[in-house]
Formats: sequence, structure tokens, C-alpha cells
Amino acid sequence: MSRRLPKPPLLAALAATLLAAAAPAAASSARRSPVVRVVQRLASAVVNISTTQLRIRRDPFFEEFFGSFFEPGRRVETRASLGSGIIVDPAGLVVTNAHVVEGAHRIFVGLEDEETLPAELVGTDATADLAVLRIHADRRLNAIDLTRGAPPMIGETVIAIGNPFGLSHTVTVGVVSALDRSIRTEDRVYHRFLQTDASINPGNSGGPLLNVDGELVGINTAIYARGEGIGFAIPRPRVERVVHALTTEGWVAPAWAGWLLHDRSEGPVVVYVAPGSPAERAGFAPGDRLAKLGRVAVDGVDDVLAVLAGSLPREDLAVRFVRRGRRREGKIRLGSYRPERADAICRTLLGMAVADWRGRGGRRGVVVQRVFEGGWAEQAGIRPGDLVRALGQVRLHRKADFDDALGLVFSQRSLALEVERDGVGYLLRLQW
Repeated sequence: MSRRLPKPPLLAALAATLLAAAAPAAASSARRSPVVRVVQRLASAVVNISTTQLRIRRDPFFEEFFGSFFEPGRRVETRASLGSGIIVDPAGLVVTNAHVVEGAHRIFVGLEDEETLPAELVGTDATADLAVLRIHADRRLNAIDLTRGAPPMIGETVIAIGNPFGLSHTVTVGVVSALDRSIRTEDRVYHRFLQTDASINPGNSGGPLLNVDGELVGINTAIYARGEGIGFAIPRPRVERVVHALTTEGWVAPAWAGWLLHDRSEGPVVVYVAPGSPAERAGFAPGDRLAKLGRVAVDGVDDVLAVLAGSLPREDLAVRFVRRGRRREGKIRLGSYRPERADAICRTLLGMAVADWRGRGGRRGVVVQRVFEGGWAEQAGIRPGDLVRALGQVRLHRKADFDDALGLVFSQRSLALEVERDGVGYLLRLQW
């Protein structure tokens, strides 16, 4: 017996049923955009940062009659949820903004599952607005990879994730608006930040800025609050270098070029190049006038110092400079000052050599061992046997103090030397 084909109305009903069943699946697939997939995969690596601070609370009745002379007040611990952070190591390493944990008495990290753990501060770098924390969980945690990521492109989609109260995530989406932005706040200038129109507020400050592949673009920061629709992030390569330095050395060595600069009307001019320094290796010489460092046009010494303050050792910066009236292009790989360079710098910059000194009664200090002909020390009247009591603001008790302090002059415009001869002190200044 042959089967009859279903009647047309039945076919239509069957087709409608199949389409209706497929529609939610298709809609669900369409809704799972790259942004959704990134958030679902990495949101658990975004944490809440809260801190406690100690404040003084006084009895107003007692203070009305006696002031604060007799009663210093009670120390009261207050707690606040201040921002976000990201887990960068499954073992519990967390990165956030330095301003989020500034002045904290105790620090706590809130995970996605609402568990809150005490955190220890590994280190901070205020120049980059970064801090590294460590927590101890009873399991391996989801983490965001710091070590890889494509260079950001202007116009590409980025995702900012925050965990402002430890209970739920906030997600904002925007694009990379600009690269290498400088931000001026009340107390400092930050350089080489990314700009985005993704909303960055105190709640997601310290959280990640991600691309649609789930790669870290940068760490969000809410240090700039004057412009609506403008957010900033610390670029991933800088975050990686700072985290590595803080976890291995405990501090971030400032970037060092090894030149001394003098302001002139036409711009900053090199007046000294330290032997073996990055500036010497890059071929710079006294008389070169800097015009651009990195992506920043430099009009004065302060501009150069600000760019260096926002950079790290082993970072390459393009340089535009003028030598004998001709414009040139070059590159300098920044380094870090090392105390073992001090002898060569002392000889070529100051025209003298120093050594450890021991006097009667166990007194210790730094003594001028030799004065070289034609150098600044000879012109200033320094003699062998003079004691060097201070270099800048640093009191000197041994030669190692002198060696360390000499590196500080490269971020200054002059050098002050306190010298003692026959019990009488003299203050000498080298201006450049």
C-alpha cells in the first residue's frame, strides 16, 4: 500500500514548527558576539579591590573644652570599595592602579564568586599608576595573559570590564581613540597612555581594556576625570615590564638616557654625555638639540624629563634632533643608571675622583682623592683631601652613597656639592 503525502496545510504547520524551534538557536548564536564571548571567558579574572584606612576620631564633647592637646583620638579603620584589578597569574598575582591602593592600611580582593581574600602589596610604581598585589586562594584562578597581545589600532573595538562592588561586573565598549596620549593631573604628568571612548570610571579603574580576541590592550585608569567620554589605559607592554620589575626586583628602575640638557630658546641642548650611557651608544654628542622624543615634540628640558619619567629601561624611543644646523633622525634604547658608572661620570663631569674616608672617632665619609687638570673641580677650587659631605639632598657617609646619588643629577638642572676643608663647609654648585 502506498503512503499518501501530507496535505499542504500539514506541511506548512510542520515547517512552521521546525522554523520556530530553530529561531531561538539562531537568535542565541547571533547574540553571542565577540564582545559577549570575551566577557564570558575573562570576566572571572576581573576582581574588586577594597581597602581599609586608619582615621582619627575624637570625642567632640572632650575636644570642645580641651581641644586635641590631651586626647590624640581613637584610630578608626574605615573600609571602601575603590576599584578593580585583574588576575595575571593563576597562583594569585593581581594588578591594579597605584592610586586605588594608595594610603591603604589593609587591602582586600573580591573574586567573582563573592569570596573576599586579604592581599599583600608586592609593590607600586606611581609613575605608571600601577600596583601589584598577591592573594592566596585554595585553587588556581582564571588569569589574563600579560605577555602577548597585538599592538592596538586606532578605531578598533575595545572592551572595558570592571568589578566595582565585588558582586557583578560592569562592561563598556568603545574604540581606541588615540595612542601615546599625555595626561596632566594635579601632581604629575603621565605619558604614552592609550585613549578610548569606552567609559572609564572609578568602578572599573584598574580593570582590563581588551580587544575582541580577548587580548589585553591595557589597564584602565580613572586618574583623569575632567572629560566626559574620554578614558585612558596604560598600554600592555608597559604593564608587563612594570609587573616584571616589581615581582623580581621589588621596584622599577627609572629610565636613564645618560645625557645632561640645557634649556635654550631653540630647545633643549645636550651639554654632557655619560661614558657608556644609552646616549653615547646612540651617537649623541654635546651640542645636539633635541626636537622630538618618542611621539612628543620637546620644547624644553622639562618635556624630555617627563617623557623619560613615563618610559622604562630597555624601551626604544625615536629621536629627532638637530646637529650643526642639519635635522637628523635616530633611536635611543633607554637603560638604567648603575652605580658602577659613577667613577667614569665623576671623572668626566666633575673632573675628580673620590674614595671612602675614615677619620678619628670612627667618623666616615667621602674624600676627594684626585683633581684632574682643567675639570670643573679644579675650576671650583676643590683640592685632594677635601671631604664631600653631601651631593644634592643626599648626605654622604660612604662612597657607595656618592655613587648612588650621582645618578640623580640626570633628572636635574644643576648639581650642589657640600665640601668640608679644615672643619669649614663650602657649598658649590655646577650649573648646566
